[in-house]
Amino acid sequence: METGSERNYLLVAALDFGTTYSGYAYSFRNNPKEIYSPGVWNAGDGGLASLRTPTCLLLNPDRSFNDFGFNAENKYADLCADFKHHEFYFFEKFKMELYHKTMRRDAVLKDISGKNMPALLVFSLAVRYLKEELLSTLTKRGTGVSLGDIKFILTVPAIWSDSSKQFMREAAVMAGLPNEQLILALEPEVASVYCLKVPLENMPFGEVYNMKTPGYQYLLADIGGGTADFSVHEVNQDRSVTEIYTASGGAYGGQDVNERFLEMLLHIFGKETIDVLKSKDMEDYLSICRSFENKKRIVSDEYLENFRLKLPTEILDECSLDIIQENIRSFYNEDLVSIQKGKLKISSSLMKMFFDKSLTKIKDHIHELISRNSNVKSILLVGGYGESKLLQSELKKGFPEKNLVIPQDCNLSVVKGAVLYGYYPLTIFQRKMRFSYGVKGYALFEKGKHPEHRKIKLASGDEHCEDAFDVLVPKNATIPTTGLTISRTYCTASSTQKSMDVYIYKTEEENPIIVDGKCSFLKRISLPLPVYSGRERVVEHNFTFGLTEVKHQAKILETGQCFLNTFDLL
Repeated sequence: METGSERNYLLVAALDFGTTYSGYAYSFRNNPKEIYSPGVWNAGDGGLASLRTPTCLLLNPDRSFNDFGFNAENKYADLCADFKHHEFYFFEKFKMELYHKTMRRDAVLKDISGKNMPALLVFSLAVRYLKEELLSTLTKRGTGVSLGDIKFILTVPAIWSDSSKQFMREAAVMAGLPNEQLILALEPEVASVYCLKVPLENMPFGEVYNMKTPGYQYLLADIGGGTADFSVHEVNQDRSVTEIYTASGGAYGGQDVNERFLEMLLHIFGKETIDVLKSKDMEDYLSICRSFENKKRIVSDEYLENFRLKLPTEILDECSLDIIQENIRSFYNEDLVSIQKGKLKISSSLMKMFFDKSLTKIKDHIHELISRNSNVKSILLVGGYGESKLLQSELKKGFPEKNLVIPQDCNLSVVKGAVLYGYYPLTIFQRKMRFSYGVKGYALFEKGKHPEHRKIKLASGDEHCEDAFDVLVPKNATIPTTGLTISRTYCTASSTQKSMDVYIYKTEEENPIIVDGKCSFLKRISLPLPVYSGRERVVEHNFTFGLTEVKHQAKILETGQCFLNTFDLL
């Protein structure tokens, strides 16, 4: 099993570090399904209230922690108003930096004004905040629980790279979470656990009476602020689940709707005006963004009223009404958007247009998955964006033959499911490999299989294929979540060899033959060897797949020396 799963902890706590919002939840071992979460986080201006707090981080000029969430937004707005913000660091939505990227320990992030900061420090301070908030809550409630009594579950998207997952673990350890008490959990999987473990009355939307029937297949759509993760699961006889199609997704979460709105502001008022607003009155800029966040939650097919957002006076002072009207005519028309009495009036049809791009990508992705998995009966919708009435309506219209299921705590399904995953990790029984993993090396040349230009002749006269892809585990292989260990042994090439290097690659090809341009280099594992003593020096490599992170260890058979946790991708 994975790190953190062997002991009987008093409490399991989940940290849900999201692109737009973050939070935590926990439950006690004696009553694991009674899950506690902080309740409502408030923006402080009487406006936006949320079950999670924004993923925003404010650091002092000396790079020390100042605040997180709504408080960080408000403090930064105050600093801007007093023109004292220039030396402070403000980060928002920075989780997307880990999406589809090969991360390194020395990676840097740019804050909102372009100042650089070590990425590992930024992520660790954000995780530390969630950890400290959790511990403070436990202390206030008189639980008597200390750090060592807690198993931590940290959620990550299933579509992240191996290096991004390792980066997140190291950031969490840097934040003070003991490595041996920490498990990384995949967001769509834990949402699936939540829906399978909670009572059916917690699933008020959709036909759920047969969802736990063995053989039942459903598509899990975890659509949050930044990314949309999709998995296809099948219920087993023991009510565990097997992943029957590899996790996939893309960057088309709810934040895309906000970006379309911000594009409209730029079209109407101009970049210079919006930049002036940010520099002179960040509080008003945040206010209009929060107001839109509230308004977009009620967008639906049934809601036909206009939406009105109060405009900051700074915008109206900086940009003349004539220019505004001309811009509206150029990009839209006055039936869609207009300025009335200091307010921006947006028609319901234009509000829906802001959703078009993300909705199209989501529906296209689901259609592709369902076309490959005809036995899928239901679409299980979770995540913050999953609460959108418009998204729900589009999925019902787009897939009328499928049963759309939405849990009661749609926005909290991931964090609450992560708590339950801490107690019931084997609810996720098997996973599909997203890539083929292998070792670059030599293979006996097979005519018709290996390309001629890769053929070389050794001194012995044998013909080999150079840079062959020795498959450790193929893409789409079904692997138990307890892990599958694959072994390889390699001998030294000469008696003077002082170290042994093994080159690890991955590819989306199911049956790779050679290492070529379709392959991605992952890691060079270099091990020091003992001095040659007349005996052949052989190294055994053990790779473990199927966990949320790839593991590796090696052993020199001659001496028994072991090397642990050598699969360092950072």
